[in-house]
Amino acid sequence: ASCQNGGLCMAVKKAVFFTVDSLLASGIVIIALLLVSNFYFSEHEKTNVNYASQDLVRVFSTMTVGEVKNDYVKSLIASGEITNLNNTILEQIGDFWAENTEEKLNLSYNLTKNLTDGIIPSSYGVSVLVNGEEIYSRNIPVKRALVSSRKIISGIAKAKPVDGFTARV
Repeated sequence: ASCQNGGLCMAVKKAVFFTVDSLLASGIVIIALLLVSNFYFSEHEKTNVNYASQDLVRVFSTMTVGEVKNDYVKSLIASGEITNLNNTILEQIGDFWAENTEEKLNLSYNLTKNLTDGIIPSSYGVSVLVNGEEIYSRNIPVKRALVSSRKIISGIAKAKPVDGFTARV
């Protein structure tokens, strides 16, 4: 069919152009809304490293080895490596460190690694030191903050007995 009147063909062309133009515009608006909503609703998880550090020290200094529900700790108890179930986790790490043998130092490293890996997220570094000597370290470079928490454990010295009492007159 040919256009009898030039105005009718022109109106159809304008209508098609307007329809295509509106579809493109609405597509751009929808894509923009989707992109903005993705950026707007993605909230970053915030972890307070200071609390994590303090909590780890508090748990390790109050929880006894007998209370730990961990397969590695249970295997150390079953093999006789851990004999005092009333030791706190920090005391047990210190006891292994104090015996000053390669085997016991490895046990203190493995115990610390095994217990901290499940607690501290892998994106954070962590170090455990006894008397300034590194027992375990997850070397991840410091990006924002370095937090240090300490707990004093008395009665443990390297290459000295950890059980028994001493007295001085």
